[in-house]
Amino acid sequence: MPLSAAKATGGIIYPESHYGRDALVGIALFLSHLAHSKMSCSNLRKTYPEYVISKKKIDLNPSADFNKILSAIKEAFSGHNFDERDGLWIETESGWVQVRKSNTEPVMRIYSEGNTADEAEKIADRVIETVKKT
Repeated sequence: MPLSAAKATGGIIYPESHYGRDALVGIALFLSHLAHSKMSCSNLRKTYPEYVISKKKIDLNPSADFNKILSAIKEAFSGHNFDERDGLWIETESGWVQVRKSNTEPVMRIYSEGNTADEAEKIADRVIETVKKT
């Protein structure tokens, strides 16, 4: 079943239903998966890896060139896999990071995930250091 998930926020987008985030669709998909697996919630959870997410933001000067910032981040993470469909998503050795400019305020949001809180923080901090140098 094709399923798009907003990587940073965990919101579920199920195109067969509609193209907006929908918590009820997410709940229905989870419950269907749970029923088909014939497992308890706790046993199903044990089948998935552990990840920790970090959410940070940086205030931007409204005149900041966001494309220049993204280029600097891509250069800092060269050799990694990128996805630019929704901001900039980068897969790293120990997790991933997504960088998005807010459409409503002069900030850049940084979401990262790693196997530990320390890994998630290090990935986000690497982006922040790059932005501050730009």
